[in-house]
Amino acid sequence: MLSLVDFTSSGRAASSRGLLLALLVLATTQATATSSPREVQSQAALEKTHMLFLGADLAVKHADIWWTVEGTDGKSFLARTDGATQSIPMDAPDFEFTLDHDLKVSANSADIDGLATEKTYSPVTDPLRRWVADRALAASSVDASVNAATTRLQGAIAQAAQRDAILNNPNTTPQGALAVSQQSGAELAQAQFDFDAALIQAQSQQLDPGWFDRRIQEKTSEDPGFDAVEFVFTVSPRKSMTDPWVVVFVEFTLIENEVPLRQHRVFAEPIGPLAAGEKKDIRFTRAGFPQGFQIDHTRVHLFEGDREIATNLSERRTPLTWDETNQFLVLDHIVRHRDNETDASAALIHSLLSPSQRQQIADDGAAYFIRVSPDGAGLGVFVDLACTQPVGDTALVEWVSALPFFPAVSRGKAVEGVVLVRINTAG
Repeated sequence: MLSLVDFTSSGRAASSRGLLLALLVLATTQATATSSPREVQSQAALEKTHMLFLGADLAVKHADIWWTVEGTDGKSFLARTDGATQSIPMDAPDFEFTLDHDLKVSANSADIDGLATEKTYSPVTDPLRRWVADRALAASSVDASVNAATTRLQGAIAQAAQRDAILNNPNTTPQGALAVSQQSGAELAQAQFDFDAALIQAQSQQLDPGWFDRRIQEKTSEDPGFDAVEFVFTVSPRKSMTDPWVVVFVEFTLIENEVPLRQHRVFAEPIGPLAAGEKKDIRFTRAGFPQGFQIDHTRVHLFEGDREIATNLSERRTPLTWDETNQFLVLDHIVRHRDNETDASAALIHSLLSPSQRQQIADDGAAYFIRVSPDGAGLGVFVDLACTQPVGDTALVEWVSALPFFPAVSRGKAVEGVVLVRINTAG
């Protein structure tokens, strides 16, 4: 069987992570070929539990620093670098980003169906919205004019009624009646005139009911005023997701002086919790496109937290068994650190732990030290860091031997290491 240590020690192997998939297939084939004809693998060992695929890592530049995006609130990227976190607006004027392809493995998968993109208006440039706002403002102004005219008319009527009451009162003196009768009644006539004029203006400002239909018919895909894109698709995961979000990458062309210019935009959108098998319709609009653009290509990547989830739109999808996934992750770990010229300590592969294993590993559990081989296998369980006092509990040793580990890496090579694991042995 092909050795991971031998492979990563060779000069030709670690030069490119693109060889990982080919290596994995070769290693699996060799393992099958060297197995005894009478050796029968269990159904569980043959089950394809994970998906290997070509994913993408999004990074954005902010304050001359590149940040790895690990989430979004819909308006900003939630990013991290060197332990620090930052909220970076998607519409920042000096926005720069990279979208690097990378082989990834996922225990969950999802279907993204019905992906459609349509050019549209942003809320700022949408003539429908602007027309409605203008009409609302005009209607508000007309309403205020009618209300003011009504108030003045009611006041004039009240004054006229008061004059009539004085004139018709037998107790009114002749001098008082003469004074009231000499008061002008022009206020009532003017108030009535203003009220009638306000009503006529209000009637002339009524909405044209056919205007919306006519405007929508004029809103074609070739309208040069479009400066946004509406994204529509359906997401259905195999397993439930508590914090899913998507990254949408758009390639488009803009013609300037008869010269086509290829440009890119990237957006992120939270889509809310998803139950296993649930089909959820997603629809959102993003602005920031130059008027006159033409959409060339759109890619969607699904994430949960900081992990990308394989979808039917992912490239190079390859189903893997648990053992194949473990082998890939170990090799990926070694090659990454070799390419980056960094060392690493041995560690648990938490993403491969089963629910029962997660439950038994506890911060307040008993401390055990596990020697880990350069292949990522547990070599023994000890009660001391020097690994001189082995544990005599056979059941515990057998349980630990099933745990997945990353090996230590030193100077580009996988080496033996030690991992501290706290295990709850009660019960």
